[in-house]
Amino acid sequence: MITLGELLRRYRRRANLTQAQLEPLMGYDDSRISRAENGRCWPSAIFIERFITAVPMSPTEQEELWQVYQAGPDDGRQQLAKPLELTAVQQEQWFQLPVNLPIPAPKLAPPPISLHQRYIKYLMSLVAFILFAVAFTHIVQEFELLRTTRGLRVVGTPQLQPTTIKEGQLFVPVGQEITASMQLRNINTKTLYLEQIKIAVRGPHACELGWEADQYDFPAAEITLKPGQTYLYQATWLFNVPGVYFAEPVKHDGQNWGGIAPSPRLYFVVFDPQGDAPSFDCIHATLTSSTLRQSD
Repeated sequence: MITLGELLRRYRRRANLTQAQLEPLMGYDDSRISRAENGRCWPSAIFIERFITAVPMSPTEQEELWQVYQAGPDDGRQQLAKPLELTAVQQEQWFQLPVNLPIPAPKLAPPPISLHQRYIKYLMSLVAFILFAVAFTHIVQEFELLRTTRGLRVVGTPQLQPTTIKEGQLFVPVGQEITASMQLRNINTKTLYLEQIKIAVRGPHACELGWEADQYDFPAAEITLKPGQTYLYQATWLFNVPGVYFAEPVKHDGQNWGGIAPSPRLYFVVFDPQGDAPSFDCIHATLTSSTLRQSD
Protein backbone atom coordinates (compact mmCIF):
# COMPACT_ATOMS: atom_id res chain seq x y z
CA MET A 1 0.00 0.00 0.00
CA ILE A 2 1.33 3.39 -0.96
CA THR A 3 2.13 5.72 1.93
CA LEU A 4 1.19 9.35 2.36
CA GLY A 5 4.78 10.50 1.97
CA GLU A 6 5.14 8.66 -1.34
CA LEU A 7 1.97 10.33 -2.66
CA LEU A 8 3.24 13.76 -1.65
CA ARG A 9 6.58 13.16 -3.36
CA ARG A 10 4.91 11.77 -6.52
CA TYR A 11 2.58 14.74 -6.99
CA ARG A 12 5.33 17.28 -6.25
CA ARG A 13 7.73 15.77 -8.75
CA ARG A 14 5.01 15.48 -11.39
CA ALA A 15 4.47 19.25 -11.04
CA ASN A 16 8.25 19.76 -11.55
CA LEU A 17 8.56 21.43 -8.13
CA THR A 18 11.42 21.05 -5.71
CA GLN A 19 10.93 21.16 -1.95
CA ALA A 20 12.55 24.62 -1.87
CA GLN A 21 10.17 25.85 -4.60
CA LEU A 22 7.18 24.43 -2.75
CA GLU A 23 8.17 26.17 0.49
CA PRO A 24 6.82 29.70 -0.36
CA LEU A 25 3.68 28.22 -1.95
CA MET A 26 2.70 26.31 1.21
CA GLY A 27 4.18 28.49 3.93
CA TYR A 28 6.21 25.58 5.39
CA ASP A 29 9.99 25.30 5.25
CA ASP A 30 11.53 22.65 3.03
CA SER A 31 12.72 20.61 6.03
CA ARG A 32 9.11 20.19 7.15
CA ILE A 33 8.09 19.09 3.64
CA SER A 34 11.01 16.63 3.53
CA ARG A 35 10.03 15.05 6.87
CA ALA A 36 6.44 14.61 5.66
CA GLU A 37 7.58 12.93 2.44
CA ASN A 38 10.04 10.63 4.23
CA GLY A 39 7.46 9.61 6.82
CA ARG A 40 9.41 11.04 9.78
CA CYS A 41 6.43 13.15 10.87
CA TRP A 42 2.71 12.97 10.27
CA PRO A 43 1.50 16.26 8.74
CA SER A 44 -1.59 18.16 9.86
CA ALA A 45 -4.80 18.59 7.88
CA ILE A 46 -3.82 22.21 7.17
CA PHE A 47 -0.59 20.91 5.59
CA ILE A 48 -2.61 18.66 3.23
CA GLU A 49 -4.97 21.51 2.30
CA ARG A 50 -2.05 23.83 1.45
CA PHE A 51 -0.35 21.04 -0.53
CA ILE A 52 -3.50 20.50 -2.65
CA THR A 53 -3.75 24.27 -3.25
CA ALA A 54 -0.06 24.59 -4.25
CA VAL A 55 0.28 21.42 -6.45
CA PRO A 56 -2.03 20.86 -9.47
CA MET A 57 -4.10 17.74 -8.83
CA SER A 58 -7.30 16.22 -10.22
CA PRO A 59 -10.33 15.73 -7.96
CA THR A 60 -9.70 11.97 -7.98
CA GLU A 61 -6.09 12.47 -6.85
CA GLN A 62 -7.20 14.87 -4.14
CA GLU A 63 -9.71 12.32 -2.85
CA GLU A 64 -7.06 9.61 -2.88
CA LEU A 65 -4.69 11.84 -0.91
CA TRP A 66 -7.36 12.56 1.71
CA GLN A 67 -8.22 8.84 2.04
CA VAL A 68 -4.61 7.92 2.71
CA TYR A 69 -4.31 10.80 5.19
CA GLN A 70 -7.50 9.81 7.07
CA ALA A 71 -6.30 6.20 7.29
CA GLY A 72 -3.62 7.44 9.62
CA PRO A 73 0.06 6.47 9.91
CA ASP A 74 1.35 3.36 8.12
CA ASP A 75 1.26 -0.15 9.58
CA GLY A 76 4.83 0.17 10.80
CA ARG A 77 3.68 2.60 13.52
CA GLN A 78 0.54 0.65 14.33
CA GLN A 79 2.54 -2.53 14.93
CA LEU A 80 4.20 -0.86 17.88
CA ALA A 81 0.91 -1.02 19.78
CA LYS A 82 0.66 -4.81 19.46
CA PRO A 83 1.37 -6.88 22.60
CA LEU A 84 4.90 -8.17 22.92
CA GLU A 85 5.14 -11.92 22.28
CA LEU A 86 7.78 -13.73 24.36
CA THR A 87 9.02 -17.31 24.34
CA ALA A 88 8.76 -19.50 27.42
CA VAL A 89 12.42 -18.89 28.30
CA GLN A 90 12.04 -15.15 27.82
CA GLN A 91 8.90 -15.12 29.94
CA GLU A 92 10.72 -17.00 32.72
CA GLN A 93 13.61 -14.52 32.61
CA TRP A 94 11.24 -11.56 32.29
CA PHE A 95 9.09 -12.34 35.32
CA GLN A 96 11.91 -13.61 37.57
CA LEU A 97 12.25 -11.14 40.43
CA PRO A 98 15.62 -10.44 42.07
CA VAL A 99 16.09 -11.78 45.59
CA ASN A 100 17.21 -9.98 48.76
CA LEU A 101 15.42 -6.76 47.91
CA PRO A 102 15.50 -4.26 50.78
CA ILE A 103 12.09 -3.97 52.35
CA PRO A 104 11.38 -0.44 53.57
CA ALA A 105 10.36 -0.12 57.17
CA PRO A 106 6.73 0.86 57.65
CA LYS A 107 6.13 4.48 58.55
CA LEU A 108 4.64 4.84 61.99
CA ALA A 109 1.82 7.32 62.36
CA PRO A 110 2.38 10.06 64.96
CA PRO A 111 0.60 9.50 68.23
CA PRO A 112 -2.76 11.27 68.41
CA ILE A 113 -2.87 14.61 70.23
CA SER A 114 -5.35 14.77 73.03
CA LEU A 115 -7.81 17.64 73.39
CA HIS A 116 -5.99 18.83 76.51
CA GLN A 117 -2.65 18.98 74.71
CA ARG A 118 -4.28 20.81 71.81
CA TYR A 119 -5.70 23.48 74.16
CA ILE A 120 -2.28 23.94 75.78
CA LYS A 121 -0.65 24.33 72.35
CA TYR A 122 -3.18 26.97 71.29
CA LEU A 123 -2.82 28.80 74.61
CA MET A 124 0.99 28.91 74.30
CA SER A 125 0.70 30.25 70.75
CA LEU A 126 -1.72 32.95 71.93
CA VAL A 127 0.58 33.98 74.80
CA ALA A 128 3.57 34.15 72.45
CA PHE A 129 1.61 36.34 70.03
CA ILE A 130 0.51 38.70 72.81
CA LEU A 131 4.05 39.02 74.14
CA PHE A 132 5.35 39.75 70.66
CA ALA A 133 2.66 42.40 70.07
CA VAL A 134 3.41 44.09 73.42
CA ALA A 135 7.16 44.08 72.78
CA PHE A 136 6.70 45.43 69.25
CA THR A 137 4.39 48.21 70.48
CA HIS A 138 6.87 49.13 73.23
CA ILE A 139 9.74 49.29 70.74
CA VAL A 140 7.73 51.53 68.41
CA GLN A 141 6.77 53.85 71.27
CA GLU A 142 10.34 54.04 72.50
CA PHE A 143 11.57 54.85 69.01
CA GLU A 144 8.97 57.59 68.59
CA LEU A 145 9.84 59.09 71.97
CA LEU A 146 13.53 59.05 71.18
CA ARG A 147 12.96 60.80 67.87
CA THR A 148 10.60 63.47 69.20
CA THR A 149 11.64 66.68 70.89
CA ARG A 150 8.46 67.21 72.84
CA GLY A 151 9.09 67.97 76.47
CA LEU A 152 12.17 70.11 75.77
CA ARG A 153 12.09 73.48 77.51
CA VAL A 154 14.34 76.53 77.70
CA VAL A 155 15.12 77.40 81.31
CA GLY A 156 15.35 81.16 81.79
CA THR A 157 16.56 83.38 78.95
CA PRO A 158 19.40 82.77 76.47
CA GLN A 159 22.44 84.92 77.19
CA LEU A 160 24.83 86.76 74.86
CA GLN A 161 28.17 87.79 76.39
CA PRO A 162 29.85 90.22 76.33
CA THR A 163 27.27 92.82 75.37
CA THR A 164 26.44 96.38 76.32
CA ILE A 165 22.94 97.37 77.33
CA LYS A 166 21.77 100.76 76.03
CA GLU A 167 18.20 101.91 76.24
CA GLY A 168 17.05 98.39 77.02
CA GLN A 169 18.78 96.90 73.96
CA LEU A 170 21.92 94.78 73.56
CA PHE A 171 24.85 96.28 71.63
CA VAL A 172 27.82 94.33 70.26
CA PRO A 173 30.93 95.97 68.74
CA VAL A 174 31.96 94.87 65.25
CA GLY A 175 34.60 92.13 65.39
CA GLN A 176 33.62 91.09 68.90
CA GLU A 177 33.33 87.35 69.60
CA ILE A 178 30.00 86.65 71.27
CA THR A 179 29.34 83.58 73.42
CA ALA A 180 25.74 82.40 73.41
CA SER A 181 24.46 80.18 76.20
CA MET A 182 21.12 78.66 77.15
CA GLN A 183 19.95 75.98 79.55
CA LEU A 184 17.61 73.21 78.37
CA ARG A 185 15.59 70.75 80.42
CA ASN A 186 13.75 67.53 79.57
CA ILE A 187 10.34 67.59 81.27
CA ASN A 188 9.27 64.37 79.51
CA THR A 189 9.15 60.99 81.26
CA LYS A 190 11.32 59.43 78.54
CA THR A 191 14.82 60.07 77.32
CA LEU A 192 14.97 62.54 74.44
CA TYR A 193 17.42 62.45 71.57
CA LEU A 194 18.05 65.72 69.74
CA GLU A 195 19.93 65.60 66.46
CA GLN A 196 20.65 69.34 66.49
CA ILE A 197 20.05 72.24 68.82
CA LYS A 198 21.46 75.69 68.41
CA ILE A 199 20.79 79.39 68.68
CA ALA A 200 19.78 80.63 65.23
CA VAL A 201 20.73 84.20 64.29
CA ARG A 202 19.40 86.32 61.42
CA GLY A 203 20.65 89.75 60.32
CA PRO A 204 21.89 92.35 59.69
CA HIS A 205 18.41 93.42 58.47
CA ALA A 206 16.37 91.40 60.94
CA CYS A 207 13.73 94.11 61.33
CA GLU A 208 12.88 94.24 57.63
CA LEU A 209 13.46 90.61 56.57
CA GLY A 210 12.91 88.51 59.69
CA TRP A 211 13.81 84.87 59.02
CA GLU A 212 14.57 85.76 55.40
CA ALA A 213 17.64 87.71 56.50
CA ASP A 214 21.17 86.28 56.24
CA GLN A 215 22.04 83.37 58.51
CA TYR A 216 24.63 83.74 61.27
CA ASP A 217 23.76 80.71 63.40
CA PHE A 218 25.85 79.60 66.34
CA PRO A 219 27.27 76.06 65.94
CA ALA A 220 24.80 73.21 66.56
CA ALA A 221 25.09 70.46 69.18
CA GLU A 222 23.76 66.90 69.38
CA ILE A 223 22.56 65.83 72.82
CA THR A 224 20.61 63.16 74.70
CA LEU A 225 18.61 64.17 77.76
CA LYS A 226 17.24 61.81 80.39
CA PRO A 227 13.99 62.69 82.20
CA GLY A 228 14.49 65.80 84.34
CA GLN A 229 18.06 66.30 83.11
CA THR A 230 19.33 69.75 82.09
CA TYR A 231 21.91 70.71 79.47
CA LEU A 232 23.93 73.91 79.13
CA TYR A 233 24.46 74.94 75.52
CA GLN A 234 27.39 77.28 74.82
CA ALA A 235 28.81 78.40 71.48
CA THR A 236 30.88 81.32 70.14
CA TRP A 237 30.49 83.34 66.94
CA LEU A 238 32.10 86.44 65.42
CA PHE A 239 29.97 89.26 63.98
CA ASN A 240 31.66 91.63 61.49
CA VAL A 241 28.67 93.22 59.74
CA PRO A 242 26.86 96.12 61.46
CA GLY A 243 23.11 95.89 61.72
CA VAL A 244 20.16 94.59 63.71
CA TYR A 245 20.08 90.85 64.51
CA PHE A 246 17.89 88.52 66.47
CA ALA A 247 18.81 85.22 68.14
CA GLU A 248 16.36 82.38 68.89
CA PRO A 249 16.77 78.79 70.21
CA VAL A 250 15.85 76.15 67.63
CA LYS A 251 15.88 72.35 67.37
CA HIS A 252 15.71 69.74 64.62
CA ASP A 253 13.22 66.88 65.04
CA GLY A 254 14.72 64.72 62.30
CA GLN A 255 12.62 66.33 59.58
CA ASN A 256 12.12 70.04 60.25
CA TRP A 257 13.48 72.89 62.28
CA GLY A 258 11.31 74.39 65.00
CA GLY A 259 11.46 76.66 67.97
CA ILE A 260 12.00 75.48 71.54
CA ALA A 261 9.24 76.49 73.96
CA PRO A 262 8.86 79.13 75.21
CA SER A 263 11.09 80.04 72.23
CA PRO A 264 12.34 83.47 73.43
CA ARG A 265 13.77 85.82 70.81
CA LEU A 266 16.66 88.11 71.67
CA TYR A 267 17.38 91.20 69.54
CA PHE A 268 20.82 92.83 69.51
CA VAL A 269 22.68 95.48 67.51
CA VAL A 270 26.13 95.06 66.00
CA PHE A 271 27.65 98.54 65.63
CA ASP A 272 30.87 100.16 64.47
CA PRO A 273 32.40 102.18 67.35
CA GLN A 274 33.83 104.63 64.78
CA GLY A 275 30.48 105.25 63.10
CA ASP A 276 26.83 105.75 63.94
CA ALA A 277 24.78 102.98 65.51
CA PRO A 278 22.17 101.51 63.13
CA SER A 279 18.51 102.31 63.62
CA PHE A 280 16.39 99.71 65.34
CA ASP A 281 13.00 101.37 65.57
CA CYS A 282 11.33 98.00 64.92
CA ILE A 283 12.55 96.64 68.26
CA HIS A 284 10.18 97.35 71.15
CA ALA A 285 11.42 94.87 73.71
CA THR A 286 14.44 92.68 74.24
CA LEU A 287 12.30 89.53 74.69
CA THR A 288 9.52 88.94 72.14
CA SER A 289 7.43 86.01 71.03
CA SER A 290 8.95 83.87 68.29
CA THR A 291 7.55 83.65 64.78
CA LEU A 292 9.25 80.27 64.26
CA ARG A 293 7.06 77.14 64.38
CA GLN A 294 7.10 75.37 67.72
CA SER A 295 6.79 71.61 68.21
CA ASP A 296 4.75 71.77 71.42
